[in-house]
Amino acid sequence: MKRKLALWSVLVLAISTLFGTVWAANKLSPIKASLNTDYKYTYNGKQILKNVPAIIYNNMVYVPVYNLTKELGYNVNVTQSETTLSLPEATKPPTKPTEPTDTVTIDKAQIIAINFADHIVTVVPAGKSKDMANQIDLKITPETTIQSSKDKKNYKLSDLNTGINVKVVHSAAQTKSIPPQTVAYSITLL
Repeated sequence: MKRKLALWSVLVLAISTLFGTVWAANKLSPIKASLNTDYKYTYNGKQILKNVPAIIYNNMVYVPVYNLTKELGYNVNVTQSETTLSLPEATKPPTKPTEPTDTVTIDKAQIIAINFADHIVTVVPAGKSKDMANQIDLKITPETTIQSSKDKKNYKLSDLNTGINVKVVHSAAQTKSIPPQTVAYSITLL
């Protein structure tokens, strides 16, 4: 009895192995490829994916998608049937507001007054006297960028002081008052 049971077990195992091989043969096809363990990957002049082999098949290089996309900064989700890539929220490029075409640039001016309550910075272009006729009132809006020319660090209106030299880009549209008032697009600390 034990002998018959063992014989049947071997027979069932052999049939299931044969069936599994036939079923797998329908899903997979043998290929001839090369594995290059010294393959070098370069991105923007920098070597990436060190110690990641490449499979060469039909003059095409196949790289593990997970390794490559992770190296390039993507979020990767790999399952048996699908690979999903997405950029992390923090690395998505910020949308840069388009700079208006109606601008006036003052390469060097000095801040002579700041009205924090009304968000107005008064400047005088370099080489001109501080007479009211030479002053310009710059309206600071949420879109106005204030930054240092040295380290590109961003600043707020509250960080400004009188006596600072700045480069200013403002709207060409201004009031006819004295001093004229206009909207500041950017203030760069010199």
